[in-house]
Amino acid sequence: MARAELDDPNLVAAVEHALASLLGLLSPQDVATLRSLLRDELTRHPVSARLLKQLAPAPQVQRSGELGTDDTGDAVEASPTRAKSRGSR
Repeated sequence: MARAELDDPNLVAAVEHALASLLGLLSPQDVATLRSLLRDELTRHPVSARLLKQLAPAPQVQRSGELGTDDTGDAVEASPTRAKSRGSR
């Protein structure tokens, strides 16, 4: 797992929210183990990774235009299409 994924504020918030009710009930070692397992699950499983991605803020629009999607479902700029000129030969 990349370090950037571990520092994702949405991931940290989701894991800490899930662990909140267990703090004080489990040993610090058990909490650390559970924290690690939750991070792995949320970032590696395809369904939970997509849900976690939905928690991220929407990207800032730099310019308008058409967007497509790549294999992971992320928005990407659509390939430019040639416009047919009207009336020209």
